[in-house]
Amino acid sequence: MTSLTGATPLELMTSPLYAEYTLWLNDEAEQLDRHRYSEWLERLAPDLHYTVPGRTDGPDGVVEGASHHIDETYRSMTTRIKRISGATNFAETPRTRTRRFVTNIRLSPESTPDRLVGSSYLLLTRSRGLRAELEMVPCERTDELVRIDGQLKLRRRQVLVDQATLGLVHLATPL
Repeated sequence: MTSLTGATPLELMTSPLYAEYTLWLNDEAEQLDRHRYSEWLERLAPDLHYTVPGRTDGPDGVVEGASHHIDETYRSMTTRIKRISGATNFAETPRTRTRRFVTNIRLSPESTPDRLVGSSYLLLTRSRGLRAELEMVPCERTDELVRIDGQLKLRRRQVLVDQATLGLVHLATPL
């Protein structure tokens, strides 16, 4: 299948590209939850743009040019990952335990075998130290994955967090 243009929702969900996208998202969640950050970096395209814009009361909840919780390129994301993986990262001592629940996966009809465009919901749960409290970050993600040398790589991701104020001590880990 070279194009999904005009495909019905059922055809999209039963396509091999949908299965590949779903598997990619599930593998990504496992890598991040197990702190295998160097493996995760290999999933990123060199022209990565990864954003988590702040929320507003506007019609779609986002204002172009507004402040971002995260606005990263491949280079800055590599720096972020090195920082949270390093021995001097006291913000992650003890290491945060995370669990990512990926649901509502949708593949766009504009997807092709070399460019997957889709969206998903993510619920990130975090637990730190011996605290009983569980932090939760619900969000919606829109992705563009491109095939480079036979491997799918994340080129674009926009994460829309449901809360206007995150209410977290820090957000070091990718969503």
